[in-house]
Amino acid sequence: ILEKAYARFHGSFEAINGGFVHVGLVDFTGGFGSAINLSECSVDINSGALFKRLLDYVRKGFLMGAGSPSGSDSDISEAGIVQGHAYAVLDVREERDANGDHQLIRLRNPWGQTEWTGDWSDDDRVHWTSRMKQRLAYRNADDGCFWMSFQDFCQNYSRVYLCQTFRLVTNG
Repeated sequence: ILEKAYARFHGSFEAINGGFVHVGLVDFTGGFGSAINLSECSVDINSGALFKRLLDYVRKGFLMGAGSPSGSDSDISEAGIVQGHAYAVLDVREERDANGDHQLIRLRNPWGQTEWTGDWSDDDRVHWTSRMKQRLAYRNADDGCFWMSFQDFCQNYSRVYLCQTFRLVTNG
């Protein structure tokens, strides 16, 4: 019903087919939206500043999404990323285990299937230690949710979309 109302507001279902994640988030929350173009952030990516900003956004309760590089959503990369497609960013974490420090990001394909197949994917047998499985609530399920390293994220996605929501003064 909500989707139908949204389509009617915009004139048709065709009018809401596609678009940018942060625009939809702003429409539904009344928050403030912005986007980060990853191709313009190489210095911040290499210095770790962008990852720290994303950690801070998660801590502050921002809603986030990611966009894969342009293409048809029938094009799927060898690593399982749907091209020209929006993903939800569910979490950003920095964890440590016996293999070192890991900067990780958890995404979800809204289709509920078709997932990343590289390092930290559900089927990865190298990176998932028992400690990391416990710390990150690992599940091997074809549900569209997956973890990947931040480095791989920056190589396979083109944008991060942000929506800062606001709380009423009475709610903190």
